[in-house]
Amino acid sequence: MKRFLFLLTLVGGNLLYSESSNSEVGTGSTNPPATFSTTSEQIMQREIDRRRESAFRWNEILDLGEKLYDVGEWKHAEAKYRLVMAETDGQSFSSGFYQRARVGASKCLTAEAITKSEAGNTKDAAILIKQALDLDPANQALGRQATSMLEEANVNDPSFGLNSAVTEDLKAKTENIRKLLSLSDQLSETG
Repeated sequence: MKRFLFLLTLVGGNLLYSESSNSEVGTGSTNPPATFSTTSEQIMQREIDRRRESAFRWNEILDLGEKLYDVGEWKHAEAKYRLVMAETDGQSFSSGFYQRARVGASKCLTAEAITKSEAGNTKDAAILIKQALDLDPANQALGRQATSMLEEANVNDPSFGLNSAVTEDLKAKTENIRKLLSLSDQLSETG
Protein backbone atom coordinates (compact mmCIF):
# COMPACT_ATOMS: atom_id res chain seq x y z
CA MET A 1 0.00 0.00 0.00
CA LYS A 2 2.80 2.38 0.88
CA ARG A 3 4.53 1.56 -2.36
CA PHE A 4 1.42 2.24 -4.33
CA LEU A 5 1.00 5.68 -2.77
CA PHE A 6 4.65 6.44 -3.35
CA LEU A 7 4.41 5.50 -7.04
CA LEU A 8 1.22 7.46 -7.41
CA THR A 9 2.85 10.60 -6.06
CA LEU A 10 5.82 10.20 -8.37
CA VAL A 11 3.79 9.49 -11.49
CA GLY A 12 1.04 11.93 -10.60
CA GLY A 13 3.54 14.74 -9.98
CA ASN A 14 5.12 14.13 -13.37
CA LEU A 15 1.73 14.10 -15.08
CA LEU A 16 0.77 17.38 -13.44
CA TYR A 17 4.11 18.96 -14.43
CA SER A 18 3.82 17.82 -18.04
CA GLU A 19 0.24 19.10 -18.28
CA SER A 20 1.20 22.53 -16.98
CA SER A 21 4.13 22.80 -19.41
CA ASN A 22 1.96 21.62 -22.33
CA SER A 23 -0.72 24.17 -21.51
CA GLU A 24 1.81 27.02 -21.94
CA VAL A 25 2.80 25.71 -25.36
CA GLY A 26 -0.73 25.88 -26.60
CA THR A 27 -1.31 29.48 -25.45
CA GLY A 28 1.29 30.91 -27.78
CA SER A 29 3.63 32.37 -25.15
CA THR A 30 7.15 32.04 -26.44
CA ASN A 31 9.60 32.55 -23.61
CA PRO A 32 12.97 31.24 -24.70
CA PRO A 33 14.93 29.54 -22.00
CA ALA A 34 17.46 31.82 -20.32
CA THR A 35 20.99 30.92 -21.33
CA PHE A 36 24.03 32.24 -19.56
CA SER A 37 26.64 30.64 -21.73
CA THR A 38 28.83 32.88 -23.84
CA THR A 39 30.13 32.12 -27.25
CA SER A 40 33.78 31.82 -28.10
CA GLU A 41 33.62 35.08 -30.06
CA GLN A 42 32.38 36.92 -26.97
CA ILE A 43 35.11 35.41 -24.83
CA MET A 44 37.73 36.30 -27.43
CA GLN A 45 36.44 39.87 -27.67
CA ARG A 46 36.56 40.26 -23.89
CA GLU A 47 40.18 39.10 -23.87
CA ILE A 48 41.07 41.49 -26.69
CA ASP A 49 39.43 44.35 -24.79
CA ARG A 50 41.22 43.39 -21.57
CA ARG A 51 44.59 43.33 -23.31
CA ARG A 52 43.90 46.64 -25.04
CA GLU A 53 42.97 48.25 -21.70
CA SER A 54 46.07 46.84 -20.03
CA ALA A 55 48.35 48.03 -22.82
CA PHE A 56 46.83 51.52 -22.68
CA ARG A 57 47.26 51.67 -18.89
CA TRP A 58 50.87 50.41 -19.04
CA ASN A 59 51.72 52.96 -21.71
CA GLU A 60 50.30 55.74 -19.55
CA ILE A 61 52.28 54.59 -16.51
CA LEU A 62 55.50 54.27 -18.53
CA ASP A 63 55.02 57.72 -20.07
CA LEU A 64 54.47 59.18 -16.60
CA GLY A 65 57.65 57.43 -15.41
CA GLU A 66 59.62 59.01 -18.26
CA LYS A 67 58.24 62.46 -17.42
CA LEU A 68 59.15 61.99 -13.76
CA TYR A 69 62.64 60.86 -14.78
CA ASP A 70 63.08 63.93 -16.98
CA VAL A 71 62.27 66.31 -14.11
CA GLY A 72 64.59 64.49 -11.68
CA GLU A 73 62.01 62.60 -9.61
CA TRP A 74 63.91 59.33 -9.90
CA LYS A 75 62.39 57.56 -6.89
CA HIS A 76 58.84 58.22 -8.11
CA ALA A 77 59.76 57.27 -11.67
CA GLU A 78 61.36 54.04 -10.45
CA ALA A 79 58.17 53.24 -8.53
CA LYS A 80 56.12 53.65 -11.72
CA TYR A 81 58.49 51.42 -13.67
CA ARG A 82 58.42 48.77 -10.95
CA LEU A 83 54.61 48.88 -10.95
CA VAL A 84 54.60 47.96 -14.65
CA MET A 85 57.23 45.28 -14.03
CA ALA A 86 55.02 43.74 -11.33
CA GLU A 87 52.01 43.58 -13.67
CA THR A 88 53.84 42.25 -16.72
CA ASP A 89 56.31 39.52 -17.54
CA GLY A 90 58.95 38.96 -20.14
CA GLN A 91 57.31 35.93 -21.75
CA SER A 92 53.83 37.02 -22.82
CA PHE A 93 52.28 39.71 -24.98
CA SER A 94 53.42 42.22 -22.34
CA SER A 95 57.15 41.52 -22.77
CA GLY A 96 57.79 44.82 -24.55
CA PHE A 97 56.28 46.75 -21.66
CA TYR A 98 58.30 44.69 -19.19
CA GLN A 99 61.57 45.39 -21.00
CA ARG A 100 60.79 49.10 -21.30
CA ALA A 101 60.06 49.22 -17.55
CA ARG A 102 63.31 47.39 -16.72
CA VAL A 103 65.40 49.82 -18.75
CA GLY A 104 63.56 52.78 -17.20
CA ALA A 105 64.12 51.52 -13.65
CA SER A 106 67.77 50.94 -14.50
CA LYS A 107 68.09 54.53 -15.75
CA CYS A 108 66.57 55.83 -12.50
CA LEU A 109 68.93 53.78 -10.36
CA THR A 110 71.91 54.94 -12.44
CA ALA A 111 70.92 58.59 -12.05
CA GLU A 112 70.58 58.13 -8.28
CA ALA A 113 73.96 56.39 -8.16
CA ILE A 114 75.68 59.20 -10.05
CA THR A 115 74.14 61.76 -7.70
CA LYS A 116 75.28 59.82 -4.63
CA SER A 117 78.74 59.35 -6.13
CA GLU A 118 79.09 63.08 -6.76
CA ALA A 119 78.02 63.69 -3.15
CA GLY A 120 80.84 61.41 -2.00
CA ASN A 121 78.74 58.43 -0.97
CA THR A 122 80.48 55.87 -3.18
CA LYS A 123 79.37 52.80 -1.25
CA ASP A 124 75.64 53.53 -1.72
CA ALA A 125 76.32 54.59 -5.30
CA ALA A 126 78.04 51.28 -5.99
CA ILE A 127 75.07 49.36 -4.58
CA LEU A 128 72.61 51.33 -6.72
CA ILE A 129 74.68 50.92 -9.89
CA LYS A 130 74.89 47.16 -9.23
CA GLN A 131 71.08 47.02 -8.93
CA ALA A 132 70.82 48.96 -12.19
CA LEU A 133 73.15 46.50 -13.88
CA ASP A 134 71.04 43.58 -12.60
CA LEU A 135 67.98 45.15 -14.26
CA ASP A 136 69.72 45.89 -17.56
CA PRO A 137 72.57 43.38 -17.99
CA ALA A 138 72.89 44.06 -21.73
CA ASN A 139 74.11 47.62 -21.08
CA GLN A 140 77.92 47.25 -21.33
CA ALA A 141 78.69 50.87 -20.42
CA LEU A 142 76.67 50.44 -17.25
CA GLY A 143 78.61 47.27 -16.49
CA ARG A 144 81.95 49.07 -16.76
CA GLN A 145 80.65 51.93 -14.62
CA ALA A 146 79.38 49.46 -12.02
CA THR A 147 82.74 47.71 -11.88
CA SER A 148 84.68 50.93 -11.45
CA MET A 149 82.29 52.24 -8.79
CA LEU A 150 82.46 48.98 -6.86
CA GLU A 151 86.26 49.04 -6.96
CA GLU A 152 86.32 52.68 -5.91
CA ALA A 153 83.96 51.95 -3.04
CA ASN A 154 86.13 49.06 -1.89
CA VAL A 155 89.34 51.10 -2.13
CA ASN A 156 87.80 54.05 -0.27
CA ASP A 157 86.42 51.78 2.44
CA PRO A 158 88.21 52.59 5.74
CA SER A 159 88.69 48.91 6.52
CA PHE A 160 90.67 48.55 3.26
CA GLY A 161 93.46 50.83 4.51
CA LEU A 162 93.54 49.21 7.94
CA ASN A 163 94.19 45.77 6.51
CA SER A 164 97.86 44.87 7.00
CA ALA A 165 97.89 42.82 3.79
CA VAL A 166 97.20 45.92 1.71
CA THR A 167 100.54 47.44 0.81
CA GLU A 168 101.46 50.20 -1.60
CA ASP A 169 102.83 47.54 -3.94
CA LEU A 170 99.46 45.74 -3.95
CA LYS A 171 97.64 49.01 -4.63
CA ALA A 172 99.97 49.78 -7.55
CA LYS A 173 99.53 46.30 -9.02
CA THR A 174 95.75 46.56 -8.64
CA GLU A 175 95.77 49.89 -10.45
CA ASN A 176 97.93 48.39 -13.25
CA ILE A 177 95.53 45.44 -13.63
CA ARG A 178 92.59 47.83 -13.73
CA LYS A 179 94.24 49.77 -16.58
CA LEU A 180 94.95 46.56 -18.50
CA LEU A 181 91.37 45.39 -18.10
CA SER A 182 90.12 48.74 -19.32
CA LEU A 183 92.35 48.48 -22.39
CA SER A 184 91.15 44.95 -23.10
CA ASP A 185 87.52 46.13 -22.89
CA GLN A 186 88.28 48.89 -25.35
CA LEU A 187 89.98 46.48 -27.73
CA SER A 188 87.16 43.97 -27.59
CA GLU A 189 84.61 46.73 -28.35
CA THR A 190 86.51 48.16 -31.31
CA GLY A 191 87.67 44.83 -32.65
